[in-house]
Amino acid sequence: MPDEIILHSSCTSQVTCVSNDFIDNFMPESSGEFVKTYLYLLRSLSANQMNFSIKRAADTLHHTEADIRRALQYWEEKGLLRLEYDSNGTVVGICILNKSDSNLTTLSKKEETKVEIPVEPEPAEEVEENIVPRVPFDEATLEEVYNMAEMLNQKPLSSRDMQFILSWNTDLGLSPDLIEYLIEVCMNNGHSSFYYMNTIAIKWKEQGIQTEEAARAADDIHSKAYYTVVKAFGIKERNLNSREEKYLSQWTTNYHFSNDLLQEACERALNNTGKISFAYADKILKDWHNNQIKTIGDVRRKDSSRPASKPKAVSTKTTKFQNFTERDTSDTSIIELERKLLQ
Repeated sequence: MPDEIILHSSCTSQVTCVSNDFIDNFMPESSGEFVKTYLYLLRSLSANQMNFSIKRAADTLHHTEADIRRALQYWEEKGLLRLEYDSNGTVVGICILNKSDSNLTTLSKKEETKVEIPVEPEPAEEVEENIVPRVPFDEATLEEVYNMAEMLNQKPLSSRDMQFILSWNTDLGLSPDLIEYLIEVCMNNGHSSFYYMNTIAIKWKEQGIQTEEAARAADDIHSKAYYTVVKAFGIKERNLNSREEKYLSQWTTNYHFSNDLLQEACERALNNTGKISFAYADKILKDWHNNQIKTIGDVRRKDSSRPASKPKAVSTKTTKFQNFTERDTSDTSIIELERKLLQ
């Protein structure tokens, strides 16, 4: 998508005007970030700022560019704006619509004429028969997920939390059931941060996890690896921090190491450094991964194939000091020496 997009309106007035209909019917049910983006669009029009920049809007509103794109999609679905595309499907214009526009209903409801704005361009993928179809949120289901999250978190969700939940469905394609499972598992394990949940959601997307059953299997693998690493390092009375969790995810997701190899690497890191060092363990495991190490037997064979360290050579060089006869420092020799000196 080009950064400079033509912005225009079907309104004749060029003042910053927010309709009562928007305030009464759209603003209460919409997240604050989405409302801010819509008001920014209106303000840009009133200032005759015809070239709208997603990057500039993100910087001004302290959002990410992905947040701005999601907001534009949201308001298009609500029928308050129309995204205009060229022949290649690239967004080249945004038209702010009035409720009275005759083509509003047709344009907002014809799903086949709307092209989604991708957060990141991705290569086309072949359609597989076993892919679970995406289940989009409807208003009632979304409200149920919000209520469940608030009940578990024991406090109201922020607008940012709501955006995360919505993006897991619209951007990552997670089903409502899978999203509910994600929130429930994370909060029950003491991880109430939606930023933390977002890393798990992205990981599930990358792993192709689309069902609760697949997520449970992946969670079981992660839990066993978690316990193995904590025990090997002797970590007590605390959970792994986000940086340590990232290492663990790398070892299990990208390297696919078994628990006995994780234990061996962590124990070696502890013995060699004298402290809990995930970075040192990562160096060991990265080396094993590069050398196609799959089992403890492979580790033993790799260790035995290393050349034995040569003992340090003992110097046989004779110096002039070595030609002296070692002095006898016994009491008898000292007495004899004193006697000779007194003669």
